[in-house]
Amino acid sequence: MAFPQIKKLRPHEVEVLSKSDQQIVNFNGIALKTYRYPNSGPKIFLVHGWEGHGGNFSDIIEKLVLKNYHIFTFDAPSHGSSSASKNSIFDFPESVQFLLEKERPDHIVSHSFGAVATTFALNNKPEISIKKYVLLSNPDRFIDRINFVAEQAGITERLKNKLIKKVANETGQDLKLLSVSNFVQNVSVEKALIIHDKNDKIQPQRDPENVNKVWDISSLEIIEGTGHFRMLRTQFVIDRIIIFIQE
Repeated sequence: MAFPQIKKLRPHEVEVLSKSDQQIVNFNGIALKTYRYPNSGPKIFLVHGWEGHGGNFSDIIEKLVLKNYHIFTFDAPSHGSSSASKNSIFDFPESVQFLLEKERPDHIVSHSFGAVATTFALNNKPEISIKKYVLLSNPDRFIDRINFVAEQAGITERLKNKLIKKVANETGQDLKLLSVSNFVQNVSVEKALIIHDKNDKIQPQRDPENVNKVWDISSLEIIEGTGHFRMLRTQFVIDRIIIFIQE
């Protein structure tokens, strides 16, 4: 859970990121790699998921840049080209909070665990107001995500429980109470769109449904044929995001 697998960038991701203004930003001793596409339009912050990186949004970035949006994304701690951290699963949302305070975006698009990190950060900083917020394939309960990561990493139940207890002691957070459906009730968002693929093999449909039930400014759209990751490169999903932001 401290050291997620770093995925190799696709050629298209390398190409798109090479066109950005890249900077290293210091966050509590962690070197965060950031990518910026300056434009005169509203600023959109893109937040990738667990074991992802800023390049995951390459197809979305290309379309948004053409619409004159100012795009900002990054590699979370222990992800992509950013340096490693000792507790990535909590440094991730804290780094999102740090960048939200620094960048003050108009809109946000998040994917998978990025939605947990972003909503956690917005919950901590309700004074940060967001106009449009898109959540793609979002989880709900923090503990479920930790269980999934532990299973993928082959961590035993005994060791996982020790790690959960250690994280809880270090952060003062009861992990069982941390959930997107709780966070959204204390965020300053004007309108939210949740998109989920019914055949997502990583994230169960009940998670976005649970969030949508308690969030009166959100709408949920169930799609088919993109899975968990491919939706970031699927044209009709990108078009839907743009239409929602422009509404």
